[in-house]
Amino acid sequence: MKLKLLTGLYLGLWITVAVVLAYFGLGIGVSPWITAAGVFVAFFFINGSLAYHFRSRQLRREGQTPPRYINYLFQTDKFNFNEPTQVPALVRIVLGLIVSFGAALFLFAGGVFILAHQSSRHLLAGCILFSLGAAFAYVGYRVIRMNHPSRRLFGRDRDVGLPNNSPQPTANDAAAERPR
Repeated sequence: MKLKLLTGLYLGLWITVAVVLAYFGLGIGVSPWITAAGVFVAFFFINGSLAYHFRSRQLRREGQTPPRYINYLFQTDKFNFNEPTQVPALVRIVLGLIVSFGAALFLFAGGVFILAHQSSRHLLAGCILFSLGAAFAYVGYRVIRMNHPSRRLFGRDRDVGLPNNSPQPTANDAAAERPR
């Protein structure tokens, strides 16, 4: 068969599947946005499964070991997670300021809900918004503060011998390096 015919049949099959999924999704009363997301997820996983099946067969014929299904589907092997990415300071600071501005909005909205609550639902919503604002403020602070490539956004920093990149070690650093 010709490649154009196969491509046309393949696209026609997917249009049919998408229409059927959308028809049944909307027929049972699901939101159109959720139905569209479901069609996309089905398209992603079915296409990924078909591609993985054919690629793994090809690699086995060549005597190679195929990658794991999840690694192939999400293609995590393209990213090198062992080496930290280099982000320019200006980008990091601007991103941190944007996140901090969003945090200020959440903190303000949470404070308004807490101070002007009329029911327990308003108080709960205010507490949730205030908590999210505090979390966003911490993330914004950490993004701005990450001045070394080996610093992490959360958790302990790795491979950073001195706190805040100071030239002199502190007493805590010396105590941490002593054998017990």
